[in-house]
Amino acid sequence: MFMQGGMAVAAQAIGDVTVTFSTALAVGAANRQLTVSLPSLKAGDVISARPLNAVPDGYDIGAAYCVTDGVLVVIIAHPALVVNGSFSINLRIIRITT
Repeated sequence: MFMQGGMAVAAQAIGDVTVTFSTALAVGAANRQLTVSLPSLKAGDVISARPLNAVPDGYDIGAAYCVTDGVLVVIIAHPALVVNGSFSINLRIIRITT
């Protein structure tokens, strides 16, 4: 637990997930929403997704959120041109509470 703006804040690792991105062809830089199951998530949880291994060059892990219990949505940004692109990345999901 730590203090943020005079408020006690706690961070708790609630699970690790693997997200996989695969495309035969993508033209134009874009964001993709990938969903994975994480039963301990509740809709509206404040969460952070932290990579556990290197993210491939040109890709970025963006926001992570939950609007349906047990379903994690992770935003992946990909480069302008992807041909036969595919990768899996392990993420640690952390719940932030006050």
